[in-house]
Amino acid sequence: MTKLSISSAAFFCVLLLSGGARGQIVVYDLPKLVKSSDVVAVAQVIGVTQTGSGAIEFPPSHPILARFRVANLHLRDVLKGTPASADITVPYTVLYSPAGWAGGIPWGYTIRDSLTPNSIRLIFLKSVGARYEFTNGSYLSVVCAPEAPSSRQLLDPLDRVLSRVTAALFSTSVPRQEKAEAIWQLGAVEEDSVVPALRTFLRGDVAAKDESLRIEVLTALLGGHKDRSVLEAAESELLSGSTSTFYSKCNLVYAFAAVAPQSCSFPILTRLLDSASPEIRTCAGAAADQAARFSAHER
Repeated sequence: MTKLSISSAAFFCVLLLSGGARGQIVVYDLPKLVKSSDVVAVAQVIGVTQTGSGAIEFPPSHPILARFRVANLHLRDVLKGTPASADITVPYTVLYSPAGWAGGIPWGYTIRDSLTPNSIRLIFLKSVGARYEFTNGSYLSVVCAPEAPSSRQLLDPLDRVLSRVTAALFSTSVPRQEKAEAIWQLGAVEEDSVVPALRTFLRGDVAAKDESLRIEVLTALLGGHKDRSVLEAAESELLSGSTSTFYSKCNLVYAFAAVAPQSCSFPILTRLLDSASPEIRTCAGAAADQAARFSAHER
């Protein structure tokens, strides 16, 4: 690898976390999260109670405002470990800042509460004495299919987790926004086992009718998994006249430029410089410069 080379997961994380429109979309290091958890489970969020508010000190910066909450969870399907009970309570903290987040969000905390009452989510817990805490406070939960996949029983906990996230793509009970969340997560996981499911979703009716999801899954396959089998489909999306998803298209531009050879990417990037969208023109110019630097360092 060259000094400018980056892993699939790192590339995908940069793209996802650069978008303010998505708020705090957390891309999980699922292998590490599963390994460091005592209990991994599909849980129903029975309810959430706010127990107070205050501030968290992060020297040398000023205190950050915080809301302290407790989630009441019912563990429906345990994927790793042996919990003491199927019904547990877990405390957690959500930060908020009226002035914004120019300094970044402290590691181990979140500004997005994904524990919506009555939702079904994947959770990751560590045992602390007689109680449980979230393994990492930045990662409260992950999207998953409420129903268990009908495929064979998987023995490895990570495979079980990936199976439930993948199943969210095809579940009729998972809303569109959560399907997008599943795509982003699967794009950031360096596991080849998820690629066939992403390709299948791309060919399905849901993606065919939803331009935004189609672009997201192309970005996951290219930027996350370096899957050259979708280069033609990515080119078609990039050269289409639609500008309604310019932010997602810009992510796809960068993914395309990082994967495709210069002989393939430069002509398309050049044509994108004539796009009706100034944002896409800017992305195409930056991606062409990035692709040129990658090529120069690889020679």
